[in-house]
Amino acid sequence: MSCELVTGHLGEKHINPEDDAGLTAGILGADEYVLVTGDQLAINVVSANSVTIGTGDLVMQGYHVTCQKPTTLTITNGAQGMKRNDLIACRYTKTTAGIQSADLVVIKGTATTGTPVDPTYTTGDIRGNVSTHTMPLYRIPLDGITVGTPVPLFNVLKPMQSVWDSLTQSGDLSLGGGWVTSGVARWKRVGDMLILAGIIKSNYAVNPSAGDVLFRLPTPAKSRFRAIVGTNMWWQSIVMEAAAGSNTVKLVGGETGTYNAGTEIVLSGLSVYIG
Repeated sequence: MSCELVTGHLGEKHINPEDDAGLTAGILGADEYVLVTGDQLAINVVSANSVTIGTGDLVMQGYHVTCQKPTTLTITNGAQGMKRNDLIACRYTKTTAGIQSADLVVIKGTATTGTPVDPTYTTGDIRGNVSTHTMPLYRIPLDGITVGTPVPLFNVLKPMQSVWDSLTQSGDLSLGGGWVTSGVARWKRVGDMLILAGIIKSNYAVNPSAGDVLFRLPTPAKSRFRAIVGTNMWWQSIVMEAAAGSNTVKLVGGETGTYNAGTEIVLSGLSVYIG
């Protein structure tokens, strides 16, 4: 049959690694990542010919690999006057009998008196039944017999909580000064929108002019933002605007005049597209 209920009881064994990898790749993406678990596979150079990779997890094309204990790997000694790049990698293999495995390995580069290059390695489509695939984790530069600082080559996939937090930041609006000097106003980011709420107050000693800055957004507007808002003076409203690419919200001409001391300008429910 062309389709199968994976999460279900069919009366026979039917779930395989490809099913799980397909679901994982669909959620996380089909690329390769180190996850925020354990030591995040952090590297420690122990000596001139030994490194240790900490605990953690990675995902290759949807296939999950876990390292529950630190792994010590041997680096072949360098030679005086020569330079070399080695790679620390996770290597996936599949035997002709269908047995799959993944291990951390060292791929030795070629020594040179010039500029070293990374060694070659085999890659392939794991779901396409390839026998070997390699995910580089670190470059180990060697200059003579000295092991340099390891260079990470992987992307870290942040948990969904941190992604949500980055999309739902919040803070206080920065007031413009001059005509507007006080008030309590907040912004909250939800996806590609900024939601504004609060009340700002005018400075009784200064009458407004077209172009006066009311407040500043934490990030520029993606497209022009314009809004008409009410005040606590029933006969007067305020028109404000921010140009595309600007974070400065200004008073629009035609809405200037004399206001009472402490005129309150209501920002409740305003939305700004920030892309």
